Amino acid sequence: MNRSSVHKATRVWGTEGHRYGSPPSQPGDSAFTQVIRRRACDTAGVRDRTGRPEGVLRLPKWSQAAVHQVAWQSTPEVDAKIAELHGDLDLRAGRCLHLHVHGRPGVGKTRFVLELCRNAPWREFVVYVPQASDVPVARLIDGVSEERNAALVVVVDEVQYEQLRPLRDALDYAEGRARLITIGHSDSPEPARIHPLRVSPLGPEALGTTVRGWHPCRESTLSLWSTSLMAM
Repeated sequence: MNRSSVHKATRVWGTEGHRYGSPPSQPGDSAFTQVIRRRACDTAGVRDRTGRPEGVLRLPKWSQAAVHQVAWQSTPEVDAKIAELHGDLDLRAGRCLHLHVHGRPGVGKTRFVLELCRNAPWREFVVYVPQASDVPVARLIDGVSEERNAALVVVVDEVQYEQLRPLRDALDYAEGRARLITIGHSDSPEPARIHPLRVSPLGPEALGTTVRGWHPCRESTLSLWSTSLMAM
C-alpha cells in the first residue's frame, strides 16, 4: 500500500468516527473493522488475485466450514471457561495477549476456539489463518502495530512449537491492539507469556454425537473410534 492509499484509509477511519480507544459498540457495525482488516492484510502482503486476503478468513467464512456444521457439544465447565476467556482477551482491558490452545489431534481444539470467538464481544475483529505456514502472521500483526487505528484478534491454526515465541514477540509492539490465539499439538514454551490451554477429548456420548453428525457409521466402528480417542 502506497502513502496516498494509507492516507485514504486513514480518512475513511476518521469518517467512521471511531478510534481504537472507542471501538464499535454494536456487532453489526462492521464497516470500520473491514477497513482495519484490509489495512492489516495489505501491510502483510497476503492478498490473492481477487484482492481478498489470501489464507486469511473472516469469522463468518470460517464458521461455514462443513466440519463445523455439527452441533457444538459443550459442558457447563467449558461454557464457564469460554466466558472467562472473553474477558481475558478483551481488546481494551484483557490481561491475555497470547492464548495457546493445545492437545492431541482430533480432540476439538479448532472447534473450541471457533465457539470461543463466535459469541465473543470482540468477534468483529477476528481473522482466522488455517495454516500457520501459509501466511506471514508476524507481518500481519506488524500491520496492526503500525496503524494505531487498527485492532485484530488473530487465530492461527497448525502452529508448530518453534513458531510460538516469534509470534508472541510480534505482539509486544501492538500496544494490546492485537490478540493472538494459536492452535497446535505442543504445549506452551513460555507459559508466563504464552498462556496454555489444553483441550481434552470429548466424553463418549458427546463424541458419538459429533461423529454421527459428520457421517453415519455403524455402532461398532463408532465404539472403536471413541475408545481409541479416549485412550490418547
